Amino acid sequence: RRSPRIPYAPLEWWRNEKVEYGGRDPNGEKILVPRIRAIIRIPKIPIVPRKRSRRQRAADDKPKERKKKIVFLPKNPEEGWDNDTQATATVKELITERDVSRRIAFTARMYKPQFIGDNSSWSFEKIFQDSEFIAAGQMVIERNARKPVRSSNDNTFIFLVIEGAVNVNIHETSLIVTSGGSFMVPRGRYFIENIVDRPSKLFFSQARREMAMMAETRSLSPQVQRSASCQLSLGRARDLQRVTAPF
Repeated sequence: RRSPRIPYAPLEWWRNEKVEYGGRDPNGEKILVPRIRAIIRIPKIPIVPRKRSRRQRAADDKPKERKKKIVFLPKNPEEGWDNDTQATATVKELITERDVSRRIAFTARMYKPQFIGDNSSWSFEKIFQDSEFIAAGQMVIERNARKPVRSSNDNTFIFLVIEGAVNVNIHETSLIVTSGGSFMVPRGRYFIENIVDRPSKLFFSQARREMAMMAETRSLSPQVQRSASCQLSLGRARDLQRVTAPF
């Protein structure tokens, strides 16, 4: 049996569309289901698209930029390139002009610092030295530690911060230097303090005046010069083997 109900599309009640019920049964019988008297629909107002402004049209006409793909590189992409690099080479001695073997290179894998003392919080390794004139090396200060106050005597130091950040006190001046920065310590007292929560690594170079000794050596006979050169070479070997800090 076909239902007498009138099918209709869903109402949009938020637009006040509704169904009105009412009326009586023509036969006078009891109405069990209310009859639909009217379905009220609200006419829809046509939406006119808004014209775009000149600025909006210009922005839409611009070519869209593609998202750049981020490529994460390793910490040191060139690591391992110098695995076959030789540290020593033959160079000419300044005083005697003889060929001698000297360390002229130092790679990262060669670095093996040693702590100074039993309870020290900093370590270093001297990697280069030329007689008593100049020396260089690397040092590591553990986190929240410091290199104690020390006098540089007749040496001048230059430091480069490789990793971390340090607080440097030179005489009456205090300053902060971070990775990539450098500082110089003239003759006098100084200390270096690590101010980050990880070890700080520094490269240092120290120099002292040696001109008087060179002038005296050049005035000697060739035989004495060779003896002086041997003594200087032995001094270099002893200095490179020492564990005590030059500073």
